[in-house]
Amino acid sequence: MRARRRLSNFALALVVAGCATAAPPPGPPLADEVRRLVALLTLRRDEFSDLRTLSEVTVRRGGAIQRFAGALLVKPPASVRFEALSPFGQPFLVVAMSDGTLTSYNVVENAALTGPVGEKTSGRWLGVPLGPEDIVGLLIGRMLPPTGMTAAEILPADDAGPSIQMVGRDRTELSRASVACLVEGGRIGASPCGERLG
Repeated sequence: MRARRRLSNFALALVVAGCATAAPPPGPPLADEVRRLVALLTLRRDEFSDLRTLSEVTVRRGGAIQRFAGALLVKPPASVRFEALSPFGQPFLVVAMSDGTLTSYNVVENAALTGPVGEKTSGRWLGVPLGPEDIVGLLIGRMLPPTGMTAAEILPADDAGPSIQMVGRDRTELSRASVACLVEGGRIGASPCGERLG
């Protein structure tokens, strides 16, 4: 009996040890100029508290076009809520993205869809294949530094001038913003000041 208990404890310890993962090794240190630009992006992100506005959303799927007017609430780094309003002012559709979950609730049909938020889910439901932080950055017109940035570099000048490219720990895509847009206070996250690559 005692040997069986020791064996089960040993098996449990192996399972727990197998589930533990080592932290990824830190990337190479960032150059001073890159660090300053990333600090500027972070400062601009932190000074933006929230967005509350009435908006009109147009959804095109196939040949069908739907227009919704409603309240849009955005709070960085990754929370969005849109309430499509009826002509009498009552919400009839609510789409919310928060805490890693995307929820769509149709009030008329009393039906809700929920799922983990990510590029695949937001692409299917919203038609915008972006992660939650990228959607918030797009809506507020500011590029947000990727979560757990593993690398960043300033790219040589092209038609838009020099750009900064950042790679996040949780994502394989690259975020890129024109340095001129950052320095001149342009709109980050919206064309031509920001784009996703990869």
